[in-house]
Amino acid sequence: MNGPPVTIKRQHSCAVCGRDELTQALDLPRLPMIGIFLDSPKEATRFPPFDQAMMICGECGHMQLRDCLDPKYLYDERFTHRSSASASSSSGNEFFVAYLQRISGDCRIRRAVEIGCNDIHLLKLVSPISDTVCGIDPIWRGCEPEPEGNIRVIGAFVEDVDFHAELDGAPDLIISSMTFEHLTDPKKTLQRLMEVAADDALFVIQVPGTDCLLDNCRFDQISHQHYHQFTLASFCRMINEVGGIYLDHTVNHGYWGAILVAFRKGGGKRESPAFRKATPSLVAESKAHFDTQVDNCLWAIRDSGTTPIYGFGAAQCLPTLAYFMGSDLGFMRAILDDDPARQNKYYPGITTRIVKPEPEMQLEEAAIVVTAPDYARSLVQRISALGAEKIILPITIL
Repeated sequence: MNGPPVTIKRQHSCAVCGRDELTQALDLPRLPMIGIFLDSPKEATRFPPFDQAMMICGECGHMQLRDCLDPKYLYDERFTHRSSASASSSSGNEFFVAYLQRISGDCRIRRAVEIGCNDIHLLKLVSPISDTVCGIDPIWRGCEPEPEGNIRVIGAFVEDVDFHAELDGAPDLIISSMTFEHLTDPKKTLQRLMEVAADDALFVIQVPGTDCLLDNCRFDQISHQHYHQFTLASFCRMINEVGGIYLDHTVNHGYWGAILVAFRKGGGKRESPAFRKATPSLVAESKAHFDTQVDNCLWAIRDSGTTPIYGFGAAQCLPTLAYFMGSDLGFMRAILDDDPARQNKYYPGITTRIVKPEPEMQLEEAAIVVTAPDYARSLVQRISALGAEKIILPITIL
């Protein structure tokens, strides 16, 4: 790998309850990087895989990675995900705002803060219902945009922000979408936010739902970026640990099974409802079902004989799916994708190029593997319209 060694922090205690009762639920040697698109496969040496493991807490059932790669390595200029450019993120933000409005009712919000504002897509949706809105995200380091209307942005990791110096008063709404799973110490961050928030401040936080991952056997969603796998039980335990008062939750089944939890700043610990805790046996059972699906996918590919095989969907997490398939996907002629920004690119560790589907490919005589399971419902329709001879689903729960 070019450049200095990557700093890796090993976690020895649960990030939610603090107990030293972590058990290895999954061994993940040489887990690849995701979300990186290269101009040439020769660049892959810059982005090697890292040994990893998924741990589970025997006390609260929280799941977290054993090793945290340096966030400055994970989220440098290569990190290209932007909410407004992603159909799933955009619709997820709309779902988020609809839920926020249901929970907040007619109450006027004075100061809203978003942790992990990305390209301020969600912040713009929230700005009409708040006097001021402020977003925090490291992607804006050194290039903070000028304030726009009632919106301003702080380019920094949330752990580095001096809230008292940066904000003009205590926020009465704190929101976050798909960010807390990326924080090395989410409870410490939430505790800080509780301290700077106004009395009775409303919090609405969304994270990928590990309950959905386990129920739908979606181990291809694991990545080095997601330090934490929150179940509803472990997230509510974290709220309780910092003195928050659980109000409500909902699930966006169309967006990583995301859980949205609403709670208020409170005075002391209060018990949340009892939700199912993850256990090593539950993880093992779900992983066995996942492995069966992957084996069936590989059987269908082998059974295709000399039929040309393509992938369809250049998903961020495709390297993880390929990892569990034990393949560099070299058996595919190409990975097809309609997004021009991803065409003619490569993933680290995957030799197959991403290209635009073209008529001369004669896809009606090909077998096509859905390589973006999160978009399988729409991709099956798209592939069907191309007249593919065979459609192979690696994940059978859509």
